Amino acid sequence: MIRLLRLTVALALATACARGLADPDDSGRADRPAVADGSNPGGDDARDDVATLDAPAVDALGSDVLPDRVSTLDTPAPDVVSPSCTEGQMRACYSGPAATRGVGTCREGAQTCSGGRWSACVGEVAPASENCSTPADEDCDGVVNNGCGECVPGASRACYSGPTGTSGVGPCHGGTQTCSTARMWAACVGEVVPSAERCNGVDDDCNGTADNGATCATGETCISGACVRTEWLFEAEAPEMGHAVGRRDAEGWSASTGSDAPGTLVFGPYTRDIPAGLYDAHFRLLVDNRSADNLVVARVDVNDFDGMVPDCGSCVLAQLDVRRMDFTGTFAYQDFVLRFRNPGAMHRLEFRTWWADFAYIREDYVRIVRVGP
Repeated sequence: MIRLLRLTVALALATACARGLADPDDSGRADRPAVADGSNPGGDDARDDVATLDAPAVDALGSDVLPDRVSTLDTPAPDVVSPSCTEGQMRACYSGPAATRGVGTCREGAQTCSGGRWSACVGEVAPASENCSTPADEDCDGVVNNGCGECVPGASRACYSGPTGTSGVGPCHGGTQTCSTARMWAACVGEVVPSAERCNGVDDDCNGTADNGATCATGETCISGACVRTEWLFEAEAPEMGHAVGRRDAEGWSASTGSDAPGTLVFGPYTRDIPAGLYDAHFRLLVDNRSADNLVVARVDVNDFDGMVPDCGSCVLAQLDVRRMDFTGTFAYQDFVLRFRNPGAMHRLEFRTWWADFAYIREDYVRIVRVGP
C-alpha cells in the first residue's frame, strides 16, 4: 500500500512538471529556455536542456529515484494502548471527601473493568444538602439535621421542666412537646410541675409530704387538708370583754391597790366560735412588785357559761391561782397558760381574771390556741 502511494505521487509530480514546460501559457507551443551561449532557441539542443530539469524518474518496477522527497508522506503506525485493568475485575470507589465515607447516608460504590477500562462508580452516595424533613445525616458530617433548627416539624417528644426527682411524685408528671413549622419545640403540654404547698391534702410541691409548709390565714392551721381556725385573741380592753373593777391602761386593763376593791378584772367574751377540742388559754399579765410577799394576786379561769352542773361539775373548765413570785419580773408581760377541753361548739366560753387587791395587775389579752382534737 505504501509502495503504491509513493508511485502515484511520483507520477503526479512528473506529469505536473512536464505540462508546465510544454505549454505554460496555453499557446500550444512550448517555450524554450534561453541558452547560455546566446544561440537561437528552438534548436535541437533544446531537448538536452530539458533533460537537465530535476524531475523525478521512475524505474521499471515503480521505485522512485528520489526517496528523500517521497518519504515525507509516510503515515506513522498507530500506538498500541495497554489495558488498565483485567476484564471483569471490580473495585470500590467513592468520589466524596474521604472523611465522609461511611458517615450518615454516604457510602462507597463499585467499578467494573470492561474493555480494559474502569466503568463509572455505581451505587455510591456522596454528601448532599441536609434534608430537614428526614431524620438522616445527608451531608455526612456526623450531625443529623444540623442547620435545620431544633427538630423536624410534626415530631413529638416527652418533656418535663420541673426539678429532677419530682416527676412522678405527688401530682407532678411530664407532658408532650410538638415540633412547630418553625422547627422549634413548642411548650410542654400536659405537664404538672411543683407549686407552692397549699392546704388541700395534696403534695403540691412534690416532695413526698402533703400540706407541709402550707399556709393559712392568721389564726388558722392546716389540718387534714383544710385551714381550720386554731387561734383566737381577745384584747382585755376590747368592747366585747366585761370589767367589774379597774380601768383601761395603755394597751390593756388594770387595777391598783388603794384605788380598786377586789373583783373580776376582765371577763367574756362568751364566744361560740371555738369548736370542741383541746386548747391552751394564754392569759398575759404583768405585776408591779414580785418580792413583797408570795400571796395570790390573781386567779384566771376558763368558764363554760352554758354548761349545766351535772355535765361539767362546777362548769369551770380550768383554773390557776397566780402568786406574786410566779412572775419572773416586774412590769414585764408574762403568759400564764391553762389547758382545757371545750365540750361543744354551741357552748359559750368566757375567760376570767379575778383581782385580789394585793398588787398592781395589768392584763393585755387572752389568746386561745388549739392543741389537739
